[in-house]
Amino acid sequence: MAEQSWNNDKKNRDLDRLFDNVSESERKNLKRVWDDSSEIDLNEPPVSKAETEDALRDVHAKLGFEDKPVNSQNTDRNNGLRYYLAAAIFLIIAGAAFLLTDKKVSVPKGELAAIELPDGSTVNLNSGSEISYSRLFNYTNRDLHLNGEAYFEVEPGNHPFHVYANGSVVQVTSTKFNVRSWLDDPGSQTTVSVISGSVRFFAEGSPQEAVSLKEGSESRWISGMIRPADPDPVRIDNILAWKQRNLAFVNTPLEIIFRELERKYNTSIEITDREIGRTVMTTFYSDPEDVESVLNDITTVKGLTFSRTTNGYRVSK
Repeated sequence: MAEQSWNNDKKNRDLDRLFDNVSESERKNLKRVWDDSSEIDLNEPPVSKAETEDALRDVHAKLGFEDKPVNSQNTDRNNGLRYYLAAAIFLIIAGAAFLLTDKKVSVPKGELAAIELPDGSTVNLNSGSEISYSRLFNYTNRDLHLNGEAYFEVEPGNHPFHVYANGSVVQVTSTKFNVRSWLDDPGSQTTVSVISGSVRFFAEGSPQEAVSLKEGSESRWISGMIRPADPDPVRIDNILAWKQRNLAFVNTPLEIIFRELERKYNTSIEITDREIGRTVMTTFYSDPEDVESVLNDITTVKGLTFSRTTNGYRVSK
């Protein structure tokens, strides 16, 4: 009896020394488990695996631990597989969204730009122009959208080359041509001029009404027309004057000329009378230094005046 009391005292001292830093409630739980262990008879035969697992669960419950499933390794593996599967699905969706988003190229006002397309074709963009095309360009199609003015040199390819410009379409295979199509110009007029080769020009949705253009010819289309205008001969140097930063206008309304000056010089030109905008003019400038010199010439010839404003210039009678 004395021996059992000594053993109990020793266990209490050992428990106090081993778990000196635990809280009072945890100490009581541990002592209770420790006390229960005194009832084990070491001379009894070994317990079975099932009994051992039951005993472990009982100890966990007494200590307040959450019982962990026996197949936790499989659960962790399944969780890992679900994580990687979710990550893979996310990457697929993100990649598809990226590929379905068009690539856009915009040129600031007052600047020019030249870019190379994925098929090797090149595009020169005038001030303020913008193009967009699929990131799968040359793989599934060669479709390009334009708002502004651009000069194209198209390489041969497995797909026809299409330029969509504010309701009109230019279809080519291998050629050089210029497209002018500003959404904010009167009537959203689109003008196509062919430098070499040939193109088909038609209103979007009406390819059966296409006009064929060859080298040195030009056609125009205004929103609402069923078929573009019949081709007319054109001077190539006038059409491509903008590429050398020159200005060339042939029987062009002042409203369109002033829009061109706004984009070229990144300024604003206000017209006080609509009649001024309808006045036409033919003129050519070789790399003019500034907008004021051009405005001075135009207003002098047409009997107009111009003045400075907070944002740019005002033209009046």
